Amino acid sequence: MQHQPLLKVLARARVIAVVGHSDKPNRESYRIGTYLRQFYTVYAVNPALSEIDGRPCYAMLRDVPEPIDIVNVFRRSEYLPDVVDEAIAVGATPPAKRRGLATSPS
Repeated sequence: MQHQPLLKVLARARVIAVVGHSDKPNRESYRIGTYLRQFYTVYAVNPALSEIDGRPCYAMLRDVPEPIDIVNVFRRSEYLPDVVDEAIAVGATPPAKRRGLATSPS
């Protein structure tokens, strides 16, 4: 099955950082970040926000207070190389980017 590697990563993961997490409930990043909280410790990463739903929001991945297992990215494609570099620097699993968001605002 082609999803086996992803399922293994998800089964081992404990902490997920959502880069580009929005505070707007109608945005996909908000809905997915909120959903993931049922199963994981989720950290919102968005330099434009200080908190989302009463939880702290971090400016950069390096600001997250514990090791990150998975980085989920909701940013335009031109920002992805910098996010990947930062994810590597903090030792996170390579970022997952949602398809179809290449031109969507964060």
